[in-house]
Amino acid sequence: MALRTSADNAEDVAAGFREFREHLPGHEAEITGLIADLFAISSALKRLDNLTNDRRHQHNLAIVQPDLELVRTSLKITLEDVVDFFGDLEVRRGSARDVYRRTWIELCEFFRDEGKDSPPTRLARYKTYLNELEDHMTDKFPDPSFMASLRTGLKGLLAQQCSRLPHQLGSMSLSTPSSPSSHSTEPGSPVSDRRPRNRRSYERARPSPSPHSPLSPASGNFSDVPPLAPDAPGSPFTSSATSHSLGSNTISDHWAKNVFKEARATTRIPYVGESSKCLGDVTPGVKRWLNETGFEELFQLAFNGDSDLRVYLYVREDDHRVRIVCKTFRSPRSSDYHCLPLNMLEIYT
Repeated sequence: MALRTSADNAEDVAAGFREFREHLPGHEAEITGLIADLFAISSALKRLDNLTNDRRHQHNLAIVQPDLELVRTSLKITLEDVVDFFGDLEVRRGSARDVYRRTWIELCEFFRDEGKDSPPTRLARYKTYLNELEDHMTDKFPDPSFMASLRTGLKGLLAQQCSRLPHQLGSMSLSTPSSPSSHSTEPGSPVSDRRPRNRRSYERARPSPSPHSPLSPASGNFSDVPPLAPDAPGSPFTSSATSHSLGSNTISDHWAKNVFKEARATTRIPYVGESSKCLGDVTPGVKRWLNETGFEELFQLAFNGDSDLRVYLYVREDDHRVRIVCKTFRSPRSSDYHCLPLNMLEIYT
């Protein structure tokens, strides 16, 4: 399945984004997050490669393999698309900051048009999927309904991606696993023989990476400089602050409790005549599953109003993973629960 190659490609793309961060100080936090996500994805792929080649865990490989190939294939196309945008830097005219700004804006628009999500959200989906598959390989079986939701979303994205690449992927089944070998050949770079994304009228064919391209080895940007975003050993879902606080082996003194223990909001949200609501998929039995898989409730927040929405935050201490749960009321006697990894949460106002 060439997981190591995919991991290396993710790190190469992360190196390219460092150039964007230098030229776009207004987007520094978001781009730094992308770099961290790409290194976390690389780390997860390498761990999965080790697991798929470990006889102690190969009894789960047949089940995990189709999902692993699904996420690897979609990720490969996404990385190629990003590199395709990197090529814009070589053909645009203007100041460096303006060139990087326009390329960044069009990259984000392309992600939204194709997958209805932003670059951080898409990478969060890949990270989540890979970490759930890692759990499955090590007999920490994930919630089936949550996995089904991830699978459906990623199949939809891959179908959109395949529609642009019929000569490469048109005959591939989204549910058919490939060879279990992780030593199959694949291009060593995300740049391969493919039809690029749909170009606008002012764009022309991409040149090969030059010494000034973010992915050019001659620039010394991705082989000489150590990554600024550290690999998360267990899970990339929490910040360094969260990881530090959990190092005390207790949930009771977590810093997040102090943040939310008092109702002292400083930002007024204008009333627009609508109540709070959760738009996520219903996840039956989620609280029982969270308890069985080692998650502990950190705190809960109640939203006043007609919706009576309640939000819970769960933390698993051994690998620092976080889940957010929303409780909504169907009727006075019944409730629905919705669950997502915290980094996949999207808020609409």
